[in-house]
Amino acid sequence: MSSPLMGEDKGEGGQGWMVAPSSLPPDQVRGRFSPSRARGLRGGGGNGRLKPMRPEEGVMQSRAQAMQALFDIVGDQPVIICNGFPSREAQKIKDRDGNFYMIGSMGVAASIGLGLALAQPDRQVVVFDGDGNVLMGMGTLATVGALRPKNLTHVVFDNEVYGTTGNQASYSRIVRLDQVAKAAGYATVERVWEREDIIYEFTHMLANDGPHFLLIKVNEQIEDADRVALDPADITKRFRSAVEQN
Repeated sequence: MSSPLMGEDKGEGGQGWMVAPSSLPPDQVRGRFSPSRARGLRGGGGNGRLKPMRPEEGVMQSRAQAMQALFDIVGDQPVIICNGFPSREAQKIKDRDGNFYMIGSMGVAASIGLGLALAQPDRQVVVFDGDGNVLMGMGTLATVGALRPKNLTHVVFDNEVYGTTGNQASYSRIVRLDQVAKAAGYATVERVWEREDIIYEFTHMLANDGPHFLLIKVNEQIEDADRVALDPADITKRFRSAVEQN
């Protein structure tokens, strides 16, 4: 017998599990039920009770898989993408004039997204960031929390390593960036790792006032993607044109 709460992991080797509706706690944050609430619970031993499950213990998407799910939802929103492999993967997955790729400038994608959101308050602005980039520009979280732009959605792909330079460990495995964002004052903060939760939360954020912080736990897999083919000046020119036209 099928159930709408039967989870199916999308990552390699994943298996689904069922969560009984009566076992789920009420959503204390926004009064809504999301798949991530069910995903955060799992059988807890012989007593038959459920216990919290950290995302790191589940099957995670690659960053490219998670990014593809987001690009399937993005419409005409400008997307600021942090430097390194995130920009390279974004170019391969869905190159568009509304993508602003960072070339070599680390830790400032969120700052650029914040500036654009403040300059154009009627436009939804999306930032694709990484844990290493956020750690390098941590002060931007406080600035976002203080200024509270309602039209900013800050997505962080957290693989706990500096993937572009050889997978050196980042401090995001110790410092919970979602908790930092919450303390800084983001209106909405969610931590997810499976495809259906990524889609659910991102769609909800685009439709509601922010600022939003979506932390997506991803594995260390890197997509085979070429360097961004455009020069910074050309990226800026076509991005400005896209923003002015939409």
